[in-house]
Amino acid sequence: CEPLVSDRLKDTVSSQDQQCDIEHCLQAMEGKLTDLTNSINSIIVDPCSGSGSPQINSTIDSTKTSNILALKIVDEYREREQCKLNLIFHKVPESTHSDPSSRGEQDLQFIHTLAKELGVNHLEITNIIRLGQPRESGARLLKVSVSSFQSKRQLLSKAKNLRQARSEHLRKVYITPDLSPQERSHQKNLRAELHRRRTAGEQNLVIRRGQIVIGQAQDMDVTHSSTATASKASTASVSGDQSG
Repeated sequence: CEPLVSDRLKDTVSSQDQQCDIEHCLQAMEGKLTDLTNSINSIIVDPCSGSGSPQINSTIDSTKTSNILALKIVDEYREREQCKLNLIFHKVPESTHSDPSSRGEQDLQFIHTLAKELGVNHLEITNIIRLGQPRESGARLLKVSVSSFQSKRQLLSKAKNLRQARSEHLRKVYITPDLSPQERSHQKNLRAELHRRRTAGEQNLVIRRGQIVIGQAQDMDVTHSSTATASKASTASVSGDQSG
């Protein structure tokens, strides 16, 4: 099994069998890259100079760079695979109960109530966890894993309707995707660019699908609130409050 990295990274894997197949291929590719590095390091050096020729050294450096880049691509792919069914919920009220199981159950009930409010029925949650250490003021971010990409897409597309929710607690909540480190870095750069352009006088700009575009007026509040605090998820550490 010798697929190109670019070919394997084009489509999102949907079935468990395909995921296992890709995992095996990635492991095989990593093994080959490691073997290649070992082979390069074992090249016989020039007995007179004690080092390889300039041509060999150049080839070694180039190949090592390619090796590193390929491994970074594999790591990024795995990060995105781990995040693809996750959502980050902001400003979900946090229980002060001493029992972690009780806190997790309250979070679970809240998300199910929120899903029903948005008309997302039969939501299956596979994991739910608070990010970061408990603090005296303000609720921690809540990471929720769902069973299907369809459920994730429904929650994200309908999240703007929370502003018209009957419950005040629900109206304060907003939802963002869980991002890999590389995606978070890209979002940070987008937020900086968005701020620069707004400061320069450009109006009605929003971040949508990884780009800064002209948006409608109703999009402005959501973009402003989301970009202001989305970076919190990148620095939060995982706490012990877990259920699912």
